[in-house]
Amino acid sequence: MSQHNETLDITLLRNNKNEFIIRCQKIISIIVKQYIAKRMFSSANFDDIKQSVTLELIKRLPLIEKNYNGTVLLHTYVNVVIMNICLRIYENESSGAVPLILSEHRMLSDENAEDRILISNELERLKIALKLFHSQQFKILVCVKVYFSIPITSLELRQCFPGITINDHYHLLNAFKNPHPSGEEFINFSLLTTMLNKYGQASATEESVRRMTLAYIQKLLHLMNGNPPSRAHTKDSLKVLLERASDFYTEHD
Repeated sequence: MSQHNETLDITLLRNNKNEFIIRCQKIISIIVKQYIAKRMFSSANFDDIKQSVTLELIKRLPLIEKNYNGTVLLHTYVNVVIMNICLRIYENESSGAVPLILSEHRMLSDENAEDRILISNELERLKIALKLFHSQQFKILVCVKVYFSIPITSLELRQCFPGITINDHYHLLNAFKNPHPSGEEFINFSLLTTMLNKYGQASATEESVRRMTLAYIQKLLHLMNGNPPSRAHTKDSLKVLLERASDFYTEHD
């Protein structure tokens, strides 16, 4: 255990950036080891990767201080930043560079190893973007899947609707299992709104839930594309990614 307090807060970031970076070391180590477990980095390069991540994080501290708005814990926000840094390092070191513009054709393709790596990386990028919403990530995921008429998993429903009854759980799994024709997502939004109201969103209307979902989609696209943009994701490519992510979350996420 480090002798330093591991709490991250905006006051420390503003007044003592050196101490802030020291407190981030444990987080960096954990995340780099997670990427090593995914075979994206070699364990032999742990120290070098950790140092590279630390140096990049130092460069980003002014932007973190400027952009952090307190909607999630700073610890969560920094986790997402570090995960993005690791992903960028991996992409830079990979033999096949990820293209700046991703075509829907490539997203639908898995004909070769390069395309599989591309899709895997973009799914990881989407998961990182969702994590930035902390406790809201499953509600956002469910709303976006309903908008695109993509089946919802049992785990996603349990996380989105804490305390959901067995009857409601079974009903929603079946209701969201089959896609509705384009332009008829209101059929599922009616049921989604009812459940959001029942399990904690007492004043929501179908129209407000739909507007909220469209806003979430735009935020996800902004996070995935980066600032300045390094991707060109659209609603179409986001839908393709979610359609491919049948095991997007596990019980441990």
